[in-house]
Amino acid sequence: MSDWLPLFGFGAAVIAAMFLVARYQSNRYTDYLTKHTEETQKITANQEKLAAQNERMIGAQERIAAALEAKT
Repeated sequence: MSDWLPLFGFGAAVIAAMFLVARYQSNRYTDYLTKHTEETQKITANQEKLAAQNERMIGAQERIAAALEAKT
């Protein structure tokens, strides 16, 4: 039985190391997702703002075109 004791110790050390690495990777991935989500929300808000500006620009161009057509 004493011949198996180092093997069990090594196995327990490997399992503990794998557990710690898995926890570390999980925490890092959670941090990455949080950061990525925040950046995505900023980009989405900026795109919505640009789309609204584009709609206003199109409306102004249509009014200018209508005024020019009415003038001629």
